[in-house]
Formats: sequence, C-alpha cells, structure tokens
Amino acid sequence: MFSLKMALQSIFREKWINFLTMATLGVLLFIFFATLLVLYNVEMLTSKIPEKLSTLVVLKDDAARDEITSIESEAKRGKFVKSVEFIPKEKAMDDLKKIFKSDDFILKGFGENPLFNSFEIKFKSNEHIQTSDIKALIAKLKTHRAV
Repeated sequence: MFSLKMALQSIFREKWINFLTMATLGVLLFIFFATLLVLYNVEMLTSKIPEKLSTLVVLKDDAARDEITSIESEAKRGKFVKSVEFIPKEKAMDDLKKIFKSDDFILKGFGENPLFNSFEIKFKSNEHIQTSDIKALIAKLKTHRAV
C-alpha cells in the first residue's frame, strides 16, 4: 500500500514531467503507427502493379490480315504472356468516348477516327519475369512491317 501511495503522490507533485512523458510516448506511438500505415499502403500498391503490367502494339493502317495473325501468334508464344487482345480502332474510339464522356467537346474536332488497330499484351503477374524478356519480345514485334 505504501508504494501505491508514494506513486500517486509523485504523479500529482510532478505534473509537468508526467505530462511531457505521456506526450512524448504519444508522439512516438503516432509516428510508429503512421510509418506502419504508410509501409502497408505502399506494399499494397506495389503488389498490384504486376497485375496491370501490359504493353500496346500499334499496327499500321495498311496491315494485312496475315501480318496481324503473325504478330498475334508471335506475341502469344512468350512464356510470360497472359493474354493478347486485338483492339480494333472503332473499339478504341468507343473506349475513348467513354473516358471523355463529360468532355465530349475534345473528340468533336476529329472528322474521322485518328486511332489505329492495336494489340494489348498483358503479362503474367510473376516475380520471375525479367524486364529483359519483355524488352526482347517488344524488339521482336517491332521488326514486323505492320507494327
């Protein structure tokens, strides 16, 4: 009982010291948990980046159907390629109109569709994919006359 009585008397006698101690602990805990929260959010954001990793291969207007098929089959051969989707220029324009729905005045100046046919190549979300592999695939696709 004596120790409890002495502790309470010490708390009431040294109010400023106790307040500063509590404030310091509060600030340190705030900094610690804020750092943990920031690190957690960065980890969550960076873990979703590989899911969104893709590239767009734009085709020339005069590309023949057999060239397009050749490019598509070559793109699908990559072991790290998740999917290859052909995007006709009409669909690309429709998507652009959806994006600029509220700002449709931007697209009114175009007389005809200025976009190109393209392929969207999505890559697997795998930590073993090297950027050199992706660069090699892109370099190989660039050699086609229709790209």
